[in-house]
Amino acid sequence: MINILFLHTHAFSYQTQALIDAINMTQKMQASLCTSWSSDSLDKVISSDTHILITIHSRKSILKNIYDYCRQKKIVLILLQDGIIDYKHWNVVATDRYDPQIGDYFFVFGKASEELLLKRGVAQEKIIITGCARFDTYFSSETIKGDYVLITCANTPYHSLKEKVTLFIQFMRLICFCKINHYTFYIRLPESVKKKLAFRFLLLLQKNNSHKKISLLEEISGAQLVCTTMSTIVLESLCLGKPVLLIKNHTYPLYIHLPLQLTSIFSKIPFKNLNQVVFSEEERIVLEENIAYQGHSMQRIIDKLEYIKNKHSF
Repeated sequence: MINILFLHTHAFSYQTQALIDAINMTQKMQASLCTSWSSDSLDKVISSDTHILITIHSRKSILKNIYDYCRQKKIVLILLQDGIIDYKHWNVVATDRYDPQIGDYFFVFGKASEELLLKRGVAQEKIIITGCARFDTYFSSETIKGDYVLITCANTPYHSLKEKVTLFIQFMRLICFCKINHYTFYIRLPESVKKKLAFRFLLLLQKNNSHKKISLLEEISGAQLVCTTMSTIVLESLCLGKPVLLIKNHTYPLYIHLPLQLTSIFSKIPFKNLNQVVFSEEERIVLEENIAYQGHSMQRIIDKLEYIKNKHSF
């Protein structure tokens, strides 16, 4: 029996459990999840019979001790892509993310992520395109015609005061546009953003705050248009066939380009009639480049774990 351990945090554990259950159903591999751990005391959480270690953490500052430990114990380390890989991770936020020397394999969403890691210096043989397992349910969900505008953002949508102010102004402009044109809109903010007083004020401008109790999948599914900063919400929306207005409140380059973009605080809202905003050919290409094995990513990951098991003769 091949033993696989996922090292995550509580915030991401729900995204992994379905994959763990699917791995265990094969009866060839045994997977478990650890959400309480420290990279300085790995012996306390990693058993001696662990063969493969999987984590969504991509920073060298976290991974160095993990990788050194895995090499010493002859454990295969896999980095599982969980969020958008873009240039801001390297040029703005954390220059040590996805270090080419750390990790035996990189499981990525699609071709676009593979190309970025190749530019980063990661060896081709380390990169395996699997798609995104947690998006599988999006492809199996029924697509419905939406009747409102969803305004949302990434968990960390800004990294400077200027970006924060720009995002607030863009949110206000979208809200004003919806009110002027009598479009129903809902605002969905991550907890980190909701704590800021100015953004909490925005929530008061919508008519029905109870709408926030539904899941993200349900909320995207019911939208006619999704307005968001760069995040996996872009891909989740496209999985459900929803057009996306990309809010760009920063200056660093993006590798995901969409037809509708709000690129500055002075630019015009690039549409007038919501009925004219549809899922475009360009967005379909974006989806295909960024998410492979649509709806079958979980099985792809299991197949590749089998491949690694055989390659390393566990």
